[in-house]
Amino acid sequence: MNRRIALGQPDFLGIGATKAGTSWLHAQLSTHPDVCMPIIKELHYFDSIGNPTLQMWTRAAVSKALRRAMREIRRQDHPSAKDQILLDYAQRALTEPPFTPEWYQMMLERPDRNGRLVGEITPAYAELISDKRLERMSRNLPETKVIYILRHPVDRALSHLRMAAYRAGGDASETSLHELIDRQAGILSRGACERYLPRWMRYFENSRMKVMPYGEIKRSPRGFMREVESFLGLAPFDGYDLESSVNATRSIDIPSSIHQRLTREVADTLDYIQKYFGPEFLEASR
Repeated sequence: MNRRIALGQPDFLGIGATKAGTSWLHAQLSTHPDVCMPIIKELHYFDSIGNPTLQMWTRAAVSKALRRAMREIRRQDHPSAKDQILLDYAQRALTEPPFTPEWYQMMLERPDRNGRLVGEITPAYAELISDKRLERMSRNLPETKVIYILRHPVDRALSHLRMAAYRAGGDASETSLHELIDRQAGILSRGACERYLPRWMRYFENSRMKVMPYGEIKRSPRGFMREVESFLGLAPFDGYDLESSVNATRSIDIPSSIHQRLTREVADTLDYIQKYFGPEFLEASR
């Protein structure tokens, strides 16, 4: 594995979906000896360019993630010289103006990259990048591959709702959950792949884009990673922590009326998956 593309260009992107195993995938790829993931997940570069309104949120999210990464490095009992280099690097990333081409190149080019593949995973890219920018990305990133993990839309929406309820204080009453769905559009829109997958597939042809069913992470995590490795041109690796649970959703009982509402709301998504990926794929997404 010695493929190397231009500076500032990722070898691959993970574009979603939210609550569909992207943190798990990031953790697994971070351990592969031929991959160098950015020091944080979710760089939000391509959705933040030229979008000052969105940057109000993404700037804070990226800064928070960088500070968390710095705390984790400082917690090391016996920090190494490499740890200090990464700490200095994270501090520089925190102080540089974000979402510029120079910042993005710096985030991809970790000091310890040493020619390894580099990619980044930002689930919001799936929904929030316009056709105009997708066309430009396809043209400017001719070697970049794209991974999308598709989770059954009802299951994904329920998981997203549980996460939102926990972050809002844990109120899981029927009224509060309905209000959360009304207030947080992403609970439904982040899984509405019928709106954005056709656009991505139009600009990133089959050889450059892979849609994978979420359920295979649970049923056959090693097989899932073998597919990822094959797609990215990586050698098989047996050192993954495949049983790890990353960013797991807190358990909250969901009233049946909420479940029924979400099922109605995602009907178009279910129809799309059935039509374009087939019933077996849909079942594999659970």
